[in-house]
Amino acid sequence: MKIGILVSSKRKRIWPAEELKKTALSMGYKAVILDPAELTIVIRGKLIDVIHNRTRRSLIEGDSVFLLRRPDYANPELLFYRIDVIRALELSGKTVVNRIEAFLKAVDKIRTSMLLAKNGIPTPYTVVSEEEAPAMRAHIEFGISVVKPIFGSQGKGSVLIENIDSAWRAFRLHRYYRVPIYVQSFVEHRNRDIRVFVLGERVLSAMYRVSNSWKTNISQGAKPMPVKLTSELEEMALKSAEVIGADIAGVDIIESKEGPLVLEVNACPEWKGLQKVTEVNISEEIIRYVISKAKK
Repeated sequence: MKIGILVSSKRKRIWPAEELKKTALSMGYKAVILDPAELTIVIRGKLIDVIHNRTRRSLIEGDSVFLLRRPDYANPELLFYRIDVIRALELSGKTVVNRIEAFLKAVDKIRTSMLLAKNGIPTPYTVVSEEEAPAMRAHIEFGISVVKPIFGSQGKGSVLIENIDSAWRAFRLHRYYRVPIYVQSFVEHRNRDIRVFVLGERVLSAMYRVSNSWKTNISQGAKPMPVKLTSELEEMALKSAEVIGADIAGVDIIESKEGPLVLEVNACPEWKGLQKVTEVNISEEIIRYVISKAKK
């Protein structure tokens, strides 16, 4: 069985892809990192094929499975093309984990928030608008708010807004650049949250992410700490991954005064920090899972 790990090689941080490749090789599988930008879609008659540009070999032939990390952000046409490369693999009958639809749901914070709410999963009060006035009314109601980019991860671009002047500047800047304003009520969380790593229909592991600031991303300096999940938190994480349709998911949960809330669902979660506080070999578990899924 061959394993193709789909990730843009132009990204500076590709530790998960390298770790998965190393683990797969150590387990006796063939593995290669593939950049969607270096693949070509061929449509001929009823055939849909995907060709590697350098080797000129088909990715459809033989026994193989693909692990989707993340197609790199680009201009709209390039981004949609790289998404369609993944779709071409799926349409040709290949197993891709996660499926591209799960990635598209998770990467869009608006869609994620709506899906969580629609399915009865508690999530922070959120308002999204292209205009400043609705966003300002929401901020005034919230008192303190967080403005986030629609697409983004690792806490990059998220801003804590604590007064009206700062809110007006942030909202007008969004309007100037014609970017929707995603404004969310700030929830006091003692500078920590819970990252739950879901694999298939089970919780593989989890950790507290403890920070010196309101941002709790490991990439922003937060420290991983062990956590024992309650059955309620496990169920919440599993249901969140299910509504996104993700086989592999990082579910971020904060503990508010009113109870746990799901902030986001990441369909391309990293686990370097989590691996430090768990005995589970996460990379091996991922490889075992995708191989078993491909054999079904």
